[in-house]
Amino acid sequence: MHQHASDLRLGKHGNSRMQNAYNKYQQFSFKVIEECEPDITIALEQYWINTVDPDLNINRVAASRLGTRVSEATLAKLRGRTRSEETKQKVRDARAKQVFSPEDLAKRAAGVRAAFNTPVSCSDGNSEIQYESVRAAAVGTGVNAKTISKMLTGVTKPGRARHGLTFWYTYGCSRAARCKGA
Repeated sequence: MHQHASDLRLGKHGNSRMQNAYNKYQQFSFKVIEECEPDITIALEQYWINTVDPDLNINRVAASRLGTRVSEATLAKLRGRTRSEETKQKVRDARAKQVFSPEDLAKRAAGVRAAFNTPVSCSDGNSEIQYESVRAAAVGTGVNAKTISKMLTGVTKPGRARHGLTFWYTYGCSRAARCKGA
């Protein structure tokens, strides 16, 4: 929140919609709507993007620019840009030198596991079923877990899975009888 506010005051915020609104109204307030563990931050952010549909959010997918509309002028610049062989080699060398500590790799793996173990709801338009995890939803519906995960993050449009099913993250679903799968 502090970084957002600082960038807005300095007129250098990366979100042009937010910067323009701030320039026009000169006042913004930020509010924490939910606190969570770090390993489910992205999933929870995606839930709130899907639920609230905020006007000032440019990115429709949490922690990704996927789905962001880019102007034709920007696309033209990007199409015309070519990298020299020297630049390409520098990038390859830098990536080859990247070493992730066992702790970093464990954190990444834990994040992926947490996303796959977050409760999920599924609807065919008539009824709704809640599952304990993406894997349980995959087993229960016959839809590939990767497809469900893509629907949850907005990569795949709802209804594109088998039989027109729609999936979303469910929060507060315990291991009670209303959640299927174990």
